[in-house]
Amino acid sequence: MAGEWIKLDCSTPEKPEVFKIARTLGIDADCVVGKLLRLWSWIDTVSVDGVVDGVVDADVDRICRMDGFAAACVKVGWLLVDNDNERVSLPNFDNHNGETAKQRALKNRRQAKWRSGASTKPSTQPSTSASTREEKRREENKDTPIVPKGDESADSGFDGILSAYHAILPNCQRIAVMTDKRKRLFREAVKLAKRICRERGWDYGDDFWRDFFTECAKDPWRRGEVANPNNAAWRQSIDVLLRDDQFAKVMDSALGGGQ
Repeated sequence: MAGEWIKLDCSTPEKPEVFKIARTLGIDADCVVGKLLRLWSWIDTVSVDGVVDGVVDADVDRICRMDGFAAACVKVGWLLVDNDNERVSLPNFDNHNGETAKQRALKNRRQAKWRSGASTKPSTQPSTSASTREEKRREENKDTPIVPKGDESADSGFDGILSAYHAILPNCQRIAVMTDKRKRLFREAVKLAKRICRERGWDYGDDFWRDFFTECAKDPWRRGEVANPNNAAWRQSIDVLLRDDQFAKVMDSALGGGQ
């Protein structure tokens, strides 16, 4: 996401681990640093705790544009790969993340809900009085412009959905054009996602979609690794994953209901 960053030590290009990876792969040490930056940035984008579910070493190699890069990182202790359970993790993840501890903790709790299937009910205790809420609503209405129906500014949140989709599901079809049909699909998916968040007391935002597509990545068909025998050119797409039926199946799986 724009504005996010990771920490890269000035000493990184001279670390023994970098030299060892370079020797193992037969490439320049500066090239290794570039690929490490790509790897660390990707993990920081798609993970909240340095663990990425639904991927194997071949996916890491694809992200870093080099076969064997994941194995070389494992060899020096800079990456952990569990191909059997389709999970990769980055040791000392916090050394490379650019968010505050409070923000990271909030994301960790949200990710934990998805992994455990835990349900959190919203509090029934009102946080403010009715009069205070009414005054706040009036103040917000004074400064908030009314967006006409169909105005493209109402769809600005779609960028975060696409960013998470492209980063977490690299084998799926890339989306370059937002057709009217696709916009309607996104609007319905956002509406449903917001309703789920309200019911469970979650905050809606880009984190929801990162968690959603991470859950999609656990299934080979949803992450685009199962071919269509009737159409060799077919590729898995967000147009399928955001349909009502697929959306519901992903949420059922995430919250403990199975496939």
